[in-house]
Amino acid sequence: MKLTNHQRSNLLAILILAWGSTAMVGHMINSPTLKGIGLASAAAPYTKVFCQAQTRDGKDFETFTADFTIFYQLEDGTEQSMSITPEVYQKLHGPYQRRNVYGAVLAYGPALPEPMQETTLRYALLSPGSVPSELGIPDSATHHRVEMVSRTPKTNNSWTFKPNIITK
Repeated sequence: MKLTNHQRSNLLAILILAWGSTAMVGHMINSPTLKGIGLASAAAPYTKVFCQAQTRDGKDFETFTADFTIFYQLEDGTEQSMSITPEVYQKLHGPYQRRNVYGAVLAYGPALPEPMQETTLRYALLSPGSVPSELGIPDSATHHRVEMVSRTPKTNNSWTFKPNIITK
């Protein structure tokens, strides 16, 4: 049987859809092999942006239902805070890839290995530490920390992230 151009196009679309779904289907049916093939092909995206992650101690949390606040201390010793809203986050300079790293370290903070989280926060907040000034925080501010509070119903999870050096 000879296929028409239209039928060939439809068949190709079905094959591309099937191939592009391998990583997600592999995850859903708990097949590491299928998931791995899909991921290795780079043709099967498997985004876990709007999902649950697991903390280092095994608790589930939702990465997209949290409020973030950065706290810092002024020279006179008073503590100030700033909610990290989409409007504030837009003040970060540079390409998407740079801003995305900081967003991922915050959203996935409880799941990341502590050395990775601390190193990234130290780089962002302390040395070279350009993020505070981009957000309008005084250069003289010290004792930076970020608090993440879950808004997931029926939970009251919160986490505090600090670079392991607390002054500039």
